[in-house]
Amino acid sequence: MRKYYYVNIFLIGICYILPSCDKTSINGPRPREPHFDLKDECHSLNLPLNNLGFEYFQTGVRYDQPHFNPHNPDEILYHIRGENEKNRVEVYNIKTGAKRTLLELQSGTLEIDWGRAGWIAISNYRDMYLIKEGGTELRTISVPEEPGYSCAEPDWNPDGTVVGFPFGGDNLGLYGMYLLFDISTDELDTFNSYVDVLNYTRPLAWSSQNKMYIVLPYNASDKSFGIGCVDMTNLQIELIFKNEEDKRIRWAKPGIGVDDVQWSPGGDRLYTTGGPIFCYPMYEDKEIRIKKQCDSRYYEHIAISPDDSKIVVVRVDVDRPNPLKNKLVETHTLYIMDIDGKNERPLFY
Repeated sequence: MRKYYYVNIFLIGICYILPSCDKTSINGPRPREPHFDLKDECHSLNLPLNNLGFEYFQTGVRYDQPHFNPHNPDEILYHIRGENEKNRVEVYNIKTGAKRTLLELQSGTLEIDWGRAGWIAISNYRDMYLIKEGGTELRTISVPEEPGYSCAEPDWNPDGTVVGFPFGGDNLGLYGMYLLFDISTDELDTFNSYVDVLNYTRPLAWSSQNKMYIVLPYNASDKSFGIGCVDMTNLQIELIFKNEEDKRIRWAKPGIGVDDVQWSPGGDRLYTTGGPIFCYPMYEDKEIRIKKQCDSRYYEHIAISPDDSKIVVVRVDVDRPNPLKNKLVETHTLYIMDIDGKNERPLFY
C-alpha cells in the first residue's frame, strides 16, 4: 500500500537528480520534490534476519484522523488513543495550544469529517454519529436494517448540510450501498432512487467544487478500473486514472489503495498519502511529490487548512531497537508543515 505507481524506473531515478525533471515534457508527467529532507531524518532498518519478516509493534499514544475546522485554520481535531489514554476525539488550537475533548467512544478505530455547517460526522465502522462542533447534540443516524451492517468513511457536501458514507453488511458487501443523510430534513437517501454510481465504490473526499473522489470497480467490457471523480450535481464520472491496458492516463497513477485523500479548499488539487505525500493538480497533467517515504518514515492521514497554507499529517516513524531481532516499533504522531512540504515540525511542542 506504500508503493503507489510504476512508471519508467530510469526516468524516476533521473528526476531525483535533475531539476529539469520538475517540468512537464513530451514523455509525460514528472515527480517533483519541493523539499527534500530525508538525508537528515531517515535511516536504514536493514534486512530481517534469517529471511523472516518483521513484526510491527505500536508504542506510545497514537494519533490519527486530523481535520481542520472549515472556518478556522488554527483549529484542528484528531483521534487519540494508546497507553493510559482514553479513546477520544480532541480539538486543538494551534495558536494557543488549548485542547478540549469533543467525544469519548469505546471503539478504537474511527473515521471523521468536519462539515462547514458546524457538524462533525464520526464512524466507528458500525454506526454513524453526528455531533455539533461545540460538543453538543450527539446523535446516531438511523440506517437500513442489514445483518452485520457497517458505516464507513463520512464526507460532507460543500455547504455541510449533507453527509455521505459507504454502507455495507452481510448481504450488501463492504461498500454495497452509498447513503446520503440531510441534516436539515433528517432524511436518508440510499442514492439508489436515481442512480447507483457510488454503490460498490469507495468515495473518500467531497470537494468544494462538488466533486467526489472514488475508486472505480473493474469493468469487463472495456477492461477499465481505477480512480475518478463524480460530479455530484449531474452524477457524471470524470476519469482521473485508468489501468495500464488503457493508455489514456490523465494523471500518473497514485495507486488504488491509499491511506487518505483530501482536496485543497478550492477543489483544484487532490492530496494522497499512504507512504509519501502526493499532490495532483486537477487541471494539469503532472504530479507533485510533497514528501517522500523511506524505511524509517511514512505518512498516513492528512488535512489541508481552509486557508490553503498548511498541512497536518500523521507521520509514522519506524525504529528497530535491536538489530538482532526482527521487531520494528512504530509511533504515530501529528506533524504540521507548509503547504509545499517545507518547515515540517511536530504539531505539539
